Amino acid sequence: MSDFYTDYARLEKCTADKDPVTCIHSKFGLHYILSGKGYFDGKCLGAGQGFVCFKNERYNYYPDPEDPWTYFWIGIVGDYEKIYEFFNSIGINDNCSTFSFDWEEKLLKLIHDYFTDGIYIMENEMHSEGLVKIILSEHLNSKENESRMSRREMHVKKAKQFIQNNIQNRISAEDVASSLFLSRAYLRNIFTEYVGIPPKKYIIDMKVERAKELLRIKRLSVTDIANSVGYDDALLFSRVFKIHTGLSPLGYRKSVVQSGEDE
Repeated sequence: MSDFYTDYARLEKCTADKDPVTCIHSKFGLHYILSGKGYFDGKCLGAGQGFVCFKNERYNYYPDPEDPWTYFWIGIVGDYEKIYEFFNSIGINDNCSTFSFDWEEKLLKLIHDYFTDGIYIMENEMHSEGLVKIILSEHLNSKENESRMSRREMHVKKAKQFIQNNIQNRISAEDVASSLFLSRAYLRNIFTEYVGIPPKKYIIDMKVERAKELLRIKRLSVTDIANSVGYDDALLFSRVFKIHTGLSPLGYRKSVVQSGEDE
């Protein structure tokens, strides 16, 4: 018999009015936030972050009313000591039950391969053991990568990841710092050191690059594109775009059409 395996897993798109989960858990629960945000024991968490509910402990978590999260979660059962030992080896314990991850694509592929209608049905214990070990091995890989990087480098990496995962939202440098529980001044200093520009400029640059991709799709209006990169005001978006590219959004689209790169 294996040391631990998953007996249940689910991909859940929470609604804004979903009631908070407040209970003593009967098993270990691993949650991976894929989009949106919510609150776990008072902490605001978003895409690229996750949390662990330990067996026989009480937790409180719920989706953000304005941007409810979608998360993938698995229930892990088996040898209590072995499970706890594994979590502790990757830095997850009673004192720090939240984490960040940067392998969403692998996770989504697993969900596609193993799940039907967002729900995992255990075929047998070996199948279940295989799924949970694939997932947990990614934590070990991330931990090894983290050990090869300085804490400052990891903060920058996670800041860039947060920005890329939230490019469609209205985000500020302060939002990025808060997501990592860092001060805005500290993040600005290390981000400028490693990236060469402050996070505020990086956010705008990424939004402009994403807008350029969308402008190649002729059926999308400038308003659609503005909304897709976190701007409620299409005129403000157009001004920002022109400052950074020297062209209006429609001027850029025209230049793409002339070069034959449109879709």
